[in-house]
Amino acid sequence: MNVTVRNTEVSAGGADAEDDERLRQRIRLAPESFSVAGSAAAYRHHALRADQSIVDVAVVSANNLEEGGKPADVPQPGEVWLYPLVSGGLPSDDLRAKVANTCSADRVRPLTDKVSVKPPVEFAYQVVASLQLYAGSDAKQVLQRAQDALQAYLQTQQAKLGNDIVPSQLVAALSVPGVYQVNLQQPAAVQKVPSYGWAHCTNGIAGLTVDSLNNG
Repeated sequence: MNVTVRNTEVSAGGADAEDDERLRQRIRLAPESFSVAGSAAAYRHHALRADQSIVDVAVVSANNLEEGGKPADVPQPGEVWLYPLVSGGLPSDDLRAKVANTCSADRVRPLTDKVSVKPPVEFAYQVVASLQLYAGSDAKQVLQRAQDALQAYLQTQQAKLGNDIVPSQLVAALSVPGVYQVNLQQPAAVQKVPSYGWAHCTNGIAGLTVDSLNNG
């Protein structure tokens, strides 16, 4: 007898398998779930378990404003503001509601806490750089290596909240074999990003060009 199994409806709203780094993060935070005092780490743990697509969460309250930087509005005593970041960037309204429901449950939230879930504040920037190569280098191959290195750097940087925008880090990432010098036009200066902020490069690898060759 042949038996087949198929979906009766089109699947939607799923998530990729949880990666090792996210699992390690949840394991480290698991003991905080026993806290009934509403600690920042406890809220992070419960927010992360609300949905598998969440990769980072910032927790801002009146108690940790100095540590996390001041948002445009300031939470009052008893208010807890959560800023979830998902693998694709900013969270949808539905996901924010899901986090709010999880973190407002009676067994999670202290009686006096009022939980709000907000989108991270986006700090958008572009990378514009020209690469001066060593003479004899294969320009196409070197540019591809630089593009791959930039993509890897941005993927890591944009998977967490509160990462500053640091030009020297971009220069280091782009200094792949074959590159004599990186002339970085944008970003021009370090930009500090608070704990609830998301540094987002909006042009990816599009701003990379090969300028000239140098005998070194």
